[in-house]
Amino acid sequence: MQIPAPHAGSLGALELIKGNLEGVPVSRELKPSDINGFSAKFGYPPTSIPISVEHLIFDQLDSTFSTTRARGGTAITTWGQLGIGGELGKSSINIYGIEPWNGFEEFICQRVLSYNGRSGIAVNNTAKDPHVTWDATVFNMSRHVANDPAGLTYTGLAYIDHPVKVLGTANQTSGNIVTPTYESIAMASWPLARVIYFNLNSPPRKSMDPVLPELVKFVLSKEGQQILLDQGIFLPFRKFQQSSSLTLL
Repeated sequence: MQIPAPHAGSLGALELIKGNLEGVPVSRELKPSDINGFSAKFGYPPTSIPISVEHLIFDQLDSTFSTTRARGGTAITTWGQLGIGGELGKSSINIYGIEPWNGFEEFICQRVLSYNGRSGIAVNNTAKDPHVTWDATVFNMSRHVANDPAGLTYTGLAYIDHPVKVLGTANQTSGNIVTPTYESIAMASWPLARVIYFNLNSPPRKSMDPVLPELVKFVLSKEGQQILLDQGIFLPFRKFQQSSSLTLL
């Protein structure tokens, strides 16, 4: 079977809404506007059936991304080991990684690849895995995977600027699978949520330059957090997080 171009999922969704197609694969959940448009035309919502990986738990991520495998699993190198069938299931997983040292790379090593006292953090003389395609920055990660059907990577949600599928995750097999949405990150239920820190030189028993605490107070104030919200990339703190940070000044 050959499917002619264009292959963009967004275009396919529009053709489904118009009634020109009876079915179409899309590499993401349908947008609310897609569902509303379909329902308005046909009087019922579209049926969406998952046909690929929807989530990977921490154990699977550790077995896929690390060589230390601190969580005790065996190496995962093919998509078939993650439950994918067909031709893709026979394919090797093409890993895209950010060269150390980088905050994103370090965070994944700390939060996912380290477990029960065993560290998944690379030391300075550790050779880079030749099976990983490395990039110096986080900015190209979504582009790499968008261009590679067998690709897998990690990145920040703020840097997803290409059509890729974002997977849910959970810390344990028995844990609830959480997808990275605005709501799950704002409620801190997304297990890979991060915060941004403001680091100060605060000598014991000495006063800091008063400008620095005032700057931090402004960032944590209602006005400062509104600036973050208006920017539309990072999320503001919840009230208990603001209070907790202010006690450190």
